[in-house]
Amino acid sequence: MTLFFHSGATVNSDGLDLTVTLIPIEYTVTFDANGGTGVMAPVTTVGNGRYTLPACGFTREGYEFDCWQIGTHSYPPGSVITMTGDMTVRAIWRKYCTVTFNANGGTGSAEPVTVLAGTQITLPENPFTSETRNFSYWAVSSLPNVKKYPGGTFTVTQNTTVTAVWVPKVWCTLTFNMNGYGTQIPPITVEKGTIVS
Repeated sequence: MTLFFHSGATVNSDGLDLTVTLIPIEYTVTFDANGGTGVMAPVTTVGNGRYTLPACGFTREGYEFDCWQIGTHSYPPGSVITMTGDMTVRAIWRKYCTVTFNANGGTGSAEPVTVLAGTQITLPENPFTSETRNFSYWAVSSLPNVKKYPGGTFTVTQNTTVTAVWVPKVWCTLTFNMNGYGTQIPPITVEKGTIVS
């Protein structure tokens, strides 16, 4: 008489001549591209039920692979997991975001910056100029009603526009009262804050 047991089963023969055949338990790991493209074939595991997560074989335009997700837990490639049943391993992605700079009526240019979502960037000095206005601060589209200044930082979570905010230049006229002496010096018009010598 032959009986079949899973690995680790205990047999009480009670005097019977039994042959125990151990059948390894098999679990299947399937891979979910989660919006990505490519193929990763399911994997069948046997033995001690431990499995090493592979590198991601999927790609996704505009995104970078971040980690594997099983249930609510995240794991990097190379992590060893314990198989307790069939499992689906889901690819988690990080999006690339573009930060563009808006001169807002100024002149000049600034190259867009592309970074991964979650990246902290430092705001540059203002590369734009205006003949009639002075730069005041940066306005960041993802941070409404917040003033940001060159050297300040923010975390990019989406495509973002950074806009130069300007204030009008204030002009002052400097007149000279010669009080009857010498040749009259003509008035001078300068921007407020200018040092005249």
